[in-house]
Amino acid sequence: MIRIAPLRAAAGLGFLTALLCLASPAARAQTATTPAGTVASPPISAPINSSDSLLTLVPFRPIAEIRQEIEELTARRNLFEVEEQNGKLMQERAKTEIRLKESQIQTIKANLDLAKKEKNELVAAEWESKKKLAELEKNLLERREAVRGKEIAYSKASREFSDVSIECRNLELALAGKRDERASIAGRALSAEVVAALQRVDHDLDDLQKRTLDGQIKAAESRKNVASKEVELAKNRKQVLEAQIKLMRGN
Repeated sequence: MIRIAPLRAAAGLGFLTALLCLASPAARAQTATTPAGTVASPPISAPINSSDSLLTLVPFRPIAEIRQEIEELTARRNLFEVEEQNGKLMQERAKTEIRLKESQIQTIKANLDLAKKEKNELVAAEWESKKKLAELEKNLLERREAVRGKEIAYSKASREFSDVSIECRNLELALAGKRDERASIAGRALSAEVVAALQRVDHDLDDLQKRTLDGQIKAAESRKNVASKEVELAKNRKQVLEAQIKLMRGN
């Protein structure tokens, strides 16, 4: 068996004592120095979780606050799902209007060709004007259909962002519960059994913190996707506005 020299053991224990004193004021009461200047062995103490005592990477938040956010995110998620379905219906309606307008343009072109064959310039000019107007209307319908597609993509991305955010909040909720569990165990009289229980809980806390941070990263990436879809939607709406202005000037 390897034996540690008394002086090295005392020095190592002194370093740990200093670290604990920095981490918690209460730790100062758990160590003592003998008159001879040697460090006495400290009593059994609860292990300090590095993530929750020395460096908390996921801030402490009340459970009620997290649950409230989950409810709000769920309501928004359901709203985006409805908007996505409505957008699909409106997109199909826009496609139908485009097909009808294309059929109308074909009819106008046939009448225009007939007027030209008959060398009826007055009637031909009238059909030419109708054709240009119908083509402008078709262009506007196509742009509107494209906007519906962007609206669907934006609603879908927003719904997915809500789903990821809800998942992240659920992890944070589990973390908060585990922290409460640790506080309850730490309040018991110290014993080997309590120390072992705290070590198990600390391991779970580290795992939940990692998973929560992974969830936050995923949510941030999803939020970037929502912003990208929002930019595309705004650009397409601007194109529709320009097409509407052009159509009005054509009239």
